[in-house]
Amino acid sequence: MQTGGDAQEDKDMPIFTPEQLHHTGVALFRAAGASAEEAQTIVEHLVGANLAGHDSHSMILLPTYIARIKRGDIVSGAPMTIEQETPTSARIN
Repeated sequence: MQTGGDAQEDKDMPIFTPEQLHHTGVALFRAAGASAEEAQTIVEHLVGANLAGHDSHSMILLPTYIARIKRGDIVSGAPMTIEQETPTSARIN
């Protein structure tokens, strides 16, 4: 039994380019009802998080966000109001 670095394990793990992730992510958000602008912005940040090594804040969240859109927890196009803003944070309603 081999452990770690097994050539077969490497072949089983899919590898996608940032462009592939972006294209697929935008298509999925659009299909869920997000506007083109919202989908582009969200996916840009999710793919960016992947590329920065912040996998817990990256494309892995896409299914969660889609489920929240479908449940109505996230509403595409909802108006936002900045209630308080500082140089490091903002409270948005």
